[in-house]
Amino acid sequence: MADPISNRKSQLSAAKRALLAQRLKGKAKTATPAIPRRPADAVVPLSFSQQRLWFLYQFAPDNPFYNVPFGLRLRGKLDLNALNQVLQTLIQRHEILRTTFVDADQTNEGETSSSGQPQQIVHPKGLTTLQQIDLSGLGAQVWPEVERQAHIESHKPFNLYEGPLLRVTLLTVAADDFVLLMTLHHIISDVWSTGVLVKEMAMLYHAFTQVLPNPLPPLPIQYGDFTLWQRQRLRGDYLQKQINYWKQQFATLPPVLQLPTDRPRPAVQSFRGDSQNFTLSAELTTGLKQLGQATDATLFMTVLAAFKVLLYRYTGQTDITVGSPIANRNQAAIEGLVGLFMNTLALRTQLDGNPSFRDVLLRVRETALGAYSHQDLPFEKLIDTLSLPRELSHTPLFQVMVVLQNAPNSGLQLPNLTLDPLELPRTTAKLDLTITLMEVAPGMHGSIEYNTDLFDGTTIERLLGHFQVLLTEIVTTPDTCLGELPLLSPNEVKQLEQWRQTDNLEVSPTCLHQHFEAQVEKHPDAISLTFEQDHLTYGELNQQANQIAHYLRELGVGPDKLFKSPPLSLCSASGQTCLWGFALRAPLTWWWAFWGFLKRGEPMCR
Repeated sequence: MADPISNRKSQLSAAKRALLAQRLKGKAKTATPAIPRRPADAVVPLSFSQQRLWFLYQFAPDNPFYNVPFGLRLRGKLDLNALNQVLQTLIQRHEILRTTFVDADQTNEGETSSSGQPQQIVHPKGLTTLQQIDLSGLGAQVWPEVERQAHIESHKPFNLYEGPLLRVTLLTVAADDFVLLMTLHHIISDVWSTGVLVKEMAMLYHAFTQVLPNPLPPLPIQYGDFTLWQRQRLRGDYLQKQINYWKQQFATLPPVLQLPTDRPRPAVQSFRGDSQNFTLSAELTTGLKQLGQATDATLFMTVLAAFKVLLYRYTGQTDITVGSPIANRNQAAIEGLVGLFMNTLALRTQLDGNPSFRDVLLRVRETALGAYSHQDLPFEKLIDTLSLPRELSHTPLFQVMVVLQNAPNSGLQLPNLTLDPLELPRTTAKLDLTITLMEVAPGMHGSIEYNTDLFDGTTIERLLGHFQVLLTEIVTTPDTCLGELPLLSPNEVKQLEQWRQTDNLEVSPTCLHQHFEAQVEKHPDAISLTFEQDHLTYGELNQQANQIAHYLRELGVGPDKLFKSPPLSLCSASGQTCLWGFALRAPLTWWWAFWGFLKRGEPMCR
């Protein structure tokens, strides 16, 4: 018979299992005080996480990147009256679903705010209604249209002042096939909240179709009670203790992760993105779990350590910080609430010294346990505490995130209806890379969201292949040093071997610059270089390279002589073309220009 305690332990999140392990070792902290109900006339502030989203909204009110969309597929006989009743019951049950926000100096009645801070305004009734769109007559085009409608819904902006901040649309695919699209603004929701909504929707629908009363017990508190309590709790010695830990972790700022991108990082993030799915086999998943258990680490810690190793191998950087969301629901009273509780932890690991993977896993475990014990400091407050400069090109502290989610409720059987989660296409990316893993028997399902300003799909596909090779190797030989762990797939190894087999190839005695000159003679008017709006033909490039080469020789540059930067006025005699300025704008041109010098210096022969 299975041990019920072990079963309950296995259902805990990675953070809760880690905290339980700490407490079993005698490292328990004082109990967190219960969250009280707020007075009826209390001013409801924003939580720290909400405040950051509110700040971002002021600069880009039409930005859809903080929408939280999810979809459900409903197959069977749908009771529309019961579905409408479910929706209205949920809105009345959770205050946050009928909440709007006001400026620091204005309440919803137009009166001056005494708090001097933005407020939440809870309305007695919600404004959300169920919108219906019939697509059943589209035939073969019905699912492309479903995707189009889902894209439209997920990209519609919300008005935080007026609400509602929840939209629900029912798409009719066929008489017994429906898609329910729900979109919330992140300021009132997180991923955990979507699971709460799905679970309660199923319970309510089951009851209402059977003409039974609401089966859900009253909520002990509301989200507004939490935000008021959070503001009162995070102060004084408790706040300072949290701050001291994180300031120690980031006494020096981590470097920006220099991943080999397909394009330079733009000056301002556009948040354009795409995603790719992948799977990990049951055998590999079991191996990862066993490796973690042998090191007293969770599956999340093992996956995080492996991905950090991949980032190390891609960048050569040994100081790597990766973000990870944490549910931050460490009290029973808030586990069943809809709202933005999620916090983000910045997990920093040093990979210097070419350690083994097992050593890296121990380092990651120590970092994670410390972060879980100090998870109450909101990430937004950490950024303010560190006084980080606001960068528009990348996120602060980390540019990559790793997520391990619990498996969603799938195949819920309701009266005459089956409910399944529906994966919606994603076209946004908040970070450079976000890898998400979910245990789905018998293995794991994963997806990687990436910024399309930086990466092509083929690059991400190759990265995922390297990740799978790395995971397989660390399960087999966890004591191998990082520099010796293989990344290449069998096909890539085979390709490398083919490239190395040059015994039968005739080596040309022609030098590199001579190959270029031959191309100039054959195609002088063909485009050789393009940078933004500038273009150079082979003939033009050869001429400019010769001009720079002659000038460098006049400066005394030659073989075995160190090169010193020429003056910024390095221009042609006519003044029409500033070659050095063009080289600064187009680095590729500068390197090609060196060919002209090499033609008069030492040859680049094999």
